[in-house]
Amino acid sequence: MNRDEFLAKLEDIFQYEDSKKLTFDTKLDDLEEWDSLSIISVVAFLDSEFNKQVTVNDLQVAQTVEDIAVMAGI
Repeated sequence: MNRDEFLAKLEDIFQYEDSKKLTFDTKLDDLEEWDSLSIISVVAFLDSEFNKQVTVNDLQVAQTVEDIAVMAGI
């Protein structure tokens, strides 16, 4: 999975409908879609797609989309 596909998948997970696309600089706290359900979904996504064991606590300290990408190894 490349970085563009990674962003597209996160947009699907977040059900992101803003007219502008997510970027790796997007601050998670600025997204109203960043909630407990999306955090759990990202945990499952990282496990199934990248075999990465990330906890909810790990994601709660993430500040940007780039932080999630680093956890995935992208």
